[in-house]
Amino acid sequence: MPKIFISYRRKDSLLHAGRIFDQLALQFDKNQMFMDFAIPTGGDFPQILRDAVANCDVCLVTNPQY
Repeated sequence: MPKIFISYRRKDSLLHAGRIFDQLALQFDKNQMFMDFAIPTGGDFPQILRDAVANCDVCLVTNPQY
């Protein structure tokens, strides 16, 4: 089962990333995808991100300027 990490900047690409997530959710199980909203409050944010990137098969990086 592939794991997909969606990287984005909250300041200017949250909406783009959210739409990508929604479209991928039509084809993949949401448990296969990772966005930072999956991190529980009080979680070790930097370590959880490093682990998620290290364990993903695909990393999508949004850039709203293009």
